[in-house]
Amino acid sequence: MLPTELLNRRSLDRRSPDCPPSDFERLIIRVMLPENGPTIGPVYLTGNINDWQPNDERFRLLPDPVSGLLTTLIPNPSAEVAYKFTRGSWATEEVNAAGQPVANRIWQVEKDCQVVYAEITGWRDNEPVSVQASVRIWHEALWMPQLNRSRRIWVYVPPDYDHSDRIYPVVYMHDAQNLFVHESAQTRNWGVARTLNRLFTKTNWGCIVVGIEHGDENRLAEYSPVTNPTHGGGEGSAYLAFLTDTLKPLVDAAFRTRPDAANTAMIGSSMGGLISVYAALRHGDVFGKVAAFSPSLWWSDDVYTLAAAAPYNFVHKLVLLAGAQESEEMLPDVLAMYYTLVDNGYFEDKIHLDFYQDGTHTEWFWGRELERAVRWLFSDDIPPMHDDPVAIFDEARREIRLLKPVLKAELRNSYGKVIYSLDGWQGDRIPLKCHWYGLFALQCLLPNQRIELKKAML
Repeated sequence: MLPTELLNRRSLDRRSPDCPPSDFERLIIRVMLPENGPTIGPVYLTGNINDWQPNDERFRLLPDPVSGLLTTLIPNPSAEVAYKFTRGSWATEEVNAAGQPVANRIWQVEKDCQVVYAEITGWRDNEPVSVQASVRIWHEALWMPQLNRSRRIWVYVPPDYDHSDRIYPVVYMHDAQNLFVHESAQTRNWGVARTLNRLFTKTNWGCIVVGIEHGDENRLAEYSPVTNPTHGGGEGSAYLAFLTDTLKPLVDAAFRTRPDAANTAMIGSSMGGLISVYAALRHGDVFGKVAAFSPSLWWSDDVYTLAAAAPYNFVHKLVLLAGAQESEEMLPDVLAMYYTLVDNGYFEDKIHLDFYQDGTHTEWFWGRELERAVRWLFSDDIPPMHDDPVAIFDEARREIRLLKPVLKAELRNSYGKVIYSLDGWQGDRIPLKCHWYGLFALQCLLPNQRIELKKAML
């Protein structure tokens, strides 16, 4: 039987202390199910071993007669196995105690163990009725005259929408297939309704979310304002025109909205993040607040040219978000956009950059950071998620003094080049050379995996 102390210990992964040290041709995973109710239906393991198929019968968990736990076996595992658990679809994936998607579980070859014990905290589809009632299909096939095709439109409304007379800001989001939990969901999603309902409960602040489904084979074209030599595209301007000239007027007429730019936001990820950056640069008079998560800035240098020449109807606020577990180009690309805008005269109260060591190019990461981004965009109405300052610039001593424990700190110049690096054990001060002048950025990796970027004019 599984040791009692192991069953009582609440953790993401526990490895048995007495598993055999020799046979490395298989990995056994045993799972503790949520304690807050029965699990209905089979449970599956999904991961890089099966191309993230959520209902792969080869990795269906079966009861283990000895431990009493659900168990699956991975023959001949690679050096690193990334995995999660579902009940057959991404609408039923596992979530943490806050109802948010969990990061990928990671198993790496260890010479003393090949049995992994994992605990599932909850399931995504265990939504309260209030969450389910907040999301609806508004248009099954709304005509897009600018693109000569139609598209399904989803709408989320705050919990008090149907029994109040309040008017609300509106957030437009792309890739609606990946935003909400619904029966037809075949992909991982952000859990937008759960996050915003929780924010409403804590702050009494709510917003309407309009989710536009992507166009499958037309997705790259619609989310790219210019063509790419390899991938084509270039319908982004028409797609933005659909949002500004067709969809937004219909939304404002049908719902109790605050239609001005200060109360109209856009949030997108990946290619949806790219088109969101273009919306910030070209349509700041319509979308006054924009968040671009893991934006595909690699698509074209045109986006940087546009940022360098952007007129002053630029958005009131812009959030850029990325993670270290994405492509090698992601951080340099995002930093280049950040510096381009700063050099063009936009300041810290308009632009916010978040970077996380554990961030991956996937919905669980974007969903986890949604509340922080919304709070910062709408900080005039709701308090942002506060973080104490990580460092201060001591002008008299010409040094930067770290105020928090950091795993690593890097000072970058205006071109993004690292000119000074400091590991946490080396101390808490960065001396500044007398010839260092201009705009610099201090990038600190904090123990909670968040990378904080602080600008300094030296």
